[in-house]
Amino acid sequence: MRSLFVHLWRSFFVLIGLGISFGWAQKKYLVSILDADKEYISGSIFCLHKDKKGFVWMGTPGGLCRYDGTQMRFVRDSAIRAVDLVRTIVEDPNSNFWLGVNRIPSFFERYSTVAYFLRKTERFVHLKEKTKDGWRPMKGQPLGLIGARLWCISPSNQQLFYFDLVTRRKTVVLTQVPFFEDNNFYDHQSMFDGKRYLWIHLLEGLLRFDTQTFECRYVFSNHPLNKLGQPTFFSHFKLTDKGIYAATKDFSGMLISNDLRTVKPTTKTQEFFAPHHSVVTLPKAVYPHYKTFGDGVQWLWNFNYGYKLNPLIPKFQKITASTHEVPIKLSNRGFLALNDNLLRVNLDDYQVLLYNKKTNELFSPSLNDKLNNTGGRTFRSKDGNVWIMAKNRLCVYDPSSQKIRTFVNPDTLQNESKFANTVRDVFEATPMTLVLNTESGMFVFHRKRFTFQRIPFFGTNGRVCLMDKEGRFYVGFNGKLHIGYLQDTVWRATTAPITGAIFRNGYNDVAHNQVLGASATGLLVISKTTWKVTKWTPKQGLASEYVYDALVDKKGHFWVSTSRGMSRIDPVKSKVENFKLTDGLQSNDFNSRTASLAPDGEMFFGGSQGFNRFYPEDIKKNTYLSQPYLTQLTVKEAPYKLPVVISEATSITLPPDSNSFAIQYSVIDYVSEGVNSYQFRLLGSDSTWVNANKQTIARFIQVPAGKYVFEVKAANSDGVWNPIPTQLNIEIRPYFWQTKWFKALLFLGMIIGLYFFDKYRVRRLLAQQRKEIKLMVQTQEIERNRFAKEVHDGIGANLTALRIMVGLLGNIEITTLKSKLENVLETTFDDLRGLINDMSPRGLKIKGLVGVLRERAMLINQTQKVYVIVNVSRRFPKHLAEEYEVNLYRIAQELLQNTLKHASATEAAFYLDFSVKCLTLSYNDNGVGFDVAQAKRKNGNGLSNLQARTQLLHGTMEIHSAVGQGMEVIIKIPYNLAVEQ
Repeated sequence: MRSLFVHLWRSFFVLIGLGISFGWAQKKYLVSILDADKEYISGSIFCLHKDKKGFVWMGTPGGLCRYDGTQMRFVRDSAIRAVDLVRTIVEDPNSNFWLGVNRIPSFFERYSTVAYFLRKTERFVHLKEKTKDGWRPMKGQPLGLIGARLWCISPSNQQLFYFDLVTRRKTVVLTQVPFFEDNNFYDHQSMFDGKRYLWIHLLEGLLRFDTQTFECRYVFSNHPLNKLGQPTFFSHFKLTDKGIYAATKDFSGMLISNDLRTVKPTTKTQEFFAPHHSVVTLPKAVYPHYKTFGDGVQWLWNFNYGYKLNPLIPKFQKITASTHEVPIKLSNRGFLALNDNLLRVNLDDYQVLLYNKKTNELFSPSLNDKLNNTGGRTFRSKDGNVWIMAKNRLCVYDPSSQKIRTFVNPDTLQNESKFANTVRDVFEATPMTLVLNTESGMFVFHRKRFTFQRIPFFGTNGRVCLMDKEGRFYVGFNGKLHIGYLQDTVWRATTAPITGAIFRNGYNDVAHNQVLGASATGLLVISKTTWKVTKWTPKQGLASEYVYDALVDKKGHFWVSTSRGMSRIDPVKSKVENFKLTDGLQSNDFNSRTASLAPDGEMFFGGSQGFNRFYPEDIKKNTYLSQPYLTQLTVKEAPYKLPVVISEATSITLPPDSNSFAIQYSVIDYVSEGVNSYQFRLLGSDSTWVNANKQTIARFIQVPAGKYVFEVKAANSDGVWNPIPTQLNIEIRPYFWQTKWFKALLFLGMIIGLYFFDKYRVRRLLAQQRKEIKLMVQTQEIERNRFAKEVHDGIGANLTALRIMVGLLGNIEITTLKSKLENVLETTFDDLRGLINDMSPRGLKIKGLVGVLRERAMLINQTQKVYVIVNVSRRFPKHLAEEYEVNLYRIAQELLQNTLKHASATEAAFYLDFSVKCLTLSYNDNGVGFDVAQAKRKNGNGLSNLQARTQLLHGTMEIHSAVGQGMEVIIKIPYNLAVEQ
């Protein structure tokens, strides 16, 4: 289904006044043709309906057309054939449509069936009824819905019936009704008045049917119950509050009272039906339908055409080279009214065209027209003569003699007067003198003597800005505005010069006793009572500070042409309204000294591309509220299929991988002619409105999962915003790992994992504690055993010898015994001191590990059995934590003990080092060595003691030895110096 096509508008800005004395016909409209796109099957329109949302729906061949004021969208499916004609549209409370569809099975037969149109899915469904031939489409045309009853007529069966939407039953109310059926000239006109009455279009006359009482009232019919008038065929009729306007074939009309008791002739029907009174030219044999929906927009349509009549015409009528197909540039330089209808239009390069205000024609003057074949700005003096500022000369045209005289200023030989004949402005100071603004300053021209004289006061720099009604001149000179009178060439000032108030040209507002000055810095308003100057600039809302011209209308509003369009100023309310190209301006740029005010209040402003004409009271602000709606959703630059049409959707849900999307939108607006502005935002992501201007698409990239509300609002052609935005709830589903349940499970898993990890950690700590306790016990046992052995082998033996010696008292010489006893006791004391020192070395706290080891090495070296060397790195700490010093000392002690008792070594060496949070104790001797594997299997006390103490310090131990090759032990202990200190 070609569901979308852009409806082409051929809008022509023609203000057409219908030349009859009818209220509707006197209005001016912007007429737009509803043109059929080439995709569109047919341009025929058979019915028109405006739904609750504001869309205008047109019944056409093959389906429906939805129109929003800018775009037309054709809706069809296989249930409606291309030759089927949608003749009636009835909307139900759910905004769905009941349709009357003319079906043409063959050339000789046609009938209407009832169909249903679902808005959300845009599907057509034919209503069916059970007949003797089985289930067949229900024949009829819906006219109105009252409660649950859908009232229909069936011209082919000559029946009036209703279909109950609840019970799904059809009830025939009238039969043998002589309906009028469509032909090549007239349409069937039966309708529902929206309250209780059905108005049935008969072959002759009308039938009013009361849907509550089932009463039938016939008028102008040949029916026996006819209550009013003779049998008459009505081609058209229209229901109004004043009565029923009914028209015959020749459009002679009558007004039938609403109570159907009286009738009177009227020509009012011609407002609605007569083609020769329409605002567009229609074929004589085709009679239009007319309808309005209360918003001022008029609709005309028939089989072959459709027109929309916009009451808000362009604010300004423009006359340009493109609108009038003129081959020259229409850069305007002012106007001269030749009569009530004809204007002389002065152009650049001293060209002239004539403009007929009544016929809107622009043309060149005839060859024998002396006045208008002389180019240049113009000025009409009070005696009726026309002064022409021609190229390098001043000319005057006398209308009585129709002759032109030329005057040349001879004072052009000096540099300061070189351009004295280039005249820019002419002012009538007295009946005998003119004041001229030239490119070389100001001159007074004497009309009798035909002489040019400078004004001494202003020299070569002055310029007349304005001459008011009282004859005062406003002259810009040396940065100040001088105000006064001229007596011949003598300047008489009436007030002190006003600094910074120079303007290019101005307007004398007599009604408000003030002067308006157009300047390059804004609009100046000068009170002629106090000479106070008020300035209007862009800060006050003016379109541009560069002002070309100014006029004042009957309400006291200022109309100002600028370099950025036109502005209207309400000085009382201090309100400025700016107008733009879409309002009909000839361009955004205007020219100076081109504004003209006609006696009837019409204004003319000239610019670089032509000129504008308008009546200020006709410039109405567009207050129509534009209603935005959504047209399409695209995901990853491709249309996204939704279960319902997006314009009917209130919420959508997108999968996780569709979080980059775009929403297209348009607007329902039958007045702004497509000149709309938009704003949008995505609540939940950003609450700031995005100014989209005329852009009709909103793009969003990588939107996180969550719930959002898309809002879009629109402004009409005058910038009036609809405060109520169109909303669409959007939910972007998260990936499963982003869902709450997954996060909850993950959190629960973490809790369980932490619980079991904590239990595992506690078990590890307990096991480590048990291991450390076991190592401690083992170490203590080893120390006890060694202590016991030392006591037994050393002190015990000495005490035994001492006991024997005591037993020998009296048997040997006392001197000899004394000497032996002293030796035994000395040896015992030495062994006891050694054991005590081994159990608790007192020097560790004072001398540190290095000092004690060196002291111990010195004692061993004194025995001259083994030579012990202690080497220490400069990085090794002087003092360690007590735990480390004691255990490292015990390790060193164990290593020395093993060397002294078992190694038969002559040399042993220690090396202490510290680097990268690690203590290193290296030891080697040149003893007999041993088999390391065998020693580990035996697990002797010495090796076990070394291993236990190393593990207590969380260190590692490496032993390298072999029989006959000595022994090397490397112990590494982790140690954080900063923390331990």
